[in-house]
Amino acid sequence: GGAMFVSCEDELPPVGGLRNFYATLTSVPLLYVPLHSLRCATRLDEARRRAPVLHRALLVWLLSLTVLFCTNLGQHATTGELWPRLHEAGGAVQGLWNACQLNALRRHLSYPSVDERLGVAAAALASAVVVCAPLLRPHLHDPIC
Repeated sequence: GGAMFVSCEDELPPVGGLRNFYATLTSVPLLYVPLHSLRCATRLDEARRRAPVLHRALLVWLLSLTVLFCTNLGQHATTGELWPRLHEAGGAVQGLWNACQLNALRRHLSYPSVDERLGVAAAALASAVVVCAPLLRPHLHDPIC
């Protein structure tokens, strides 16, 4: 059998073709949270001007948060290992860009930090590895239970 995302609805039969109908249903309006935040952040002209690297890191972090919400929706709606693996990777990517933001903020405030561009490069490279590794080499990763 395939791997299963564990939730309180796993014992219930699918409704409307969706494995976890109510979790899927509630996940859709929750997408408003990251999408609205991302939309608002794109309009922060002063931040873009005064702290461009920090602003870009914020946008990528919010985009990764949006992807995380989407993968959560996907794993509620379907079965298999793809959505849970993408969700795990999305959580890691979001954490990497959060660290990038914090580094850029520390740099902007003149606290000890690495160069902002190095922080962005490290977050981008690590994000690519985190996303690609479980997809390209799933046999090297723990099974989704």
